[in-house]
Amino acid sequence: MKVFRNTALALVLGTAVFALTGCAKEKAASAKPEASSQPAQASSNYVSKDGILLAYFSRRGQNHTDQGIQTLEVGNTERVALKISDRLKQPAYQIQTVKPYTDDFKEMLEVAKKEQAENARPALKEPLPDMKPVKTLVLGYPIWHGTMPMAVFSFLEKVGCDNITIVPFNTHGSSGVARSVDDLRKACPKATVMEGTPIKGTLAASADKEAAEIAQKARP
Repeated sequence: MKVFRNTALALVLGTAVFALTGCAKEKAASAKPEASSQPAQASSNYVSKDGILLAYFSRRGQNHTDQGIQTLEVGNTERVALKISDRLKQPAYQIQTVKPYTDDFKEMLEVAKKEQAENARPALKEPLPDMKPVKTLVLGYPIWHGTMPMAVFSFLEKVGCDNITIVPFNTHGSSGVARSVDDLRKACPKATVMEGTPIKGTLAASADKEAAEIAQKARP
């Protein structure tokens, strides 16, 4: 009887240890940080089954609003891109530079002006999306000094834009598309570049109609 009791006690203790170990593993797993908005490896995760990639460049920080210069937690172009993302029912890829742009609006304009004068190609954060399955690129950006930010040029040169259709949209202060679509056609001579959709930055939060139209262009 004593041997039986000892054996039973050992089994109970072993089960308890196993359960505690399992709980510890579950807690450790749940304590891991959440995945970032971009995957650890470049893949076709951002590309829909019909070959659509939605990519955008946007800057948070100080910007023009109806109440003057204010700090935005979500950039104007990003606001529009997320609306398009909802309509296409697919994630949006954010083009990000290795060195973030300053939050100060006036300083950012000077940096952007210098980059443009130097025809700079700012380094981009990896991973970049896999363009092999892409047929249509929906591309969003703000207008900086009359055209796309130089980071967008970096993106196009890095990933390639041959033999695809590009659906551009942009946010702006008062310049419309400016020369960005012309520059886009020069940067991607083998692509079919559609007419751009300009959206005033101060109206980005309510640009539902424009977002629907852009999504329709990408998926007619």
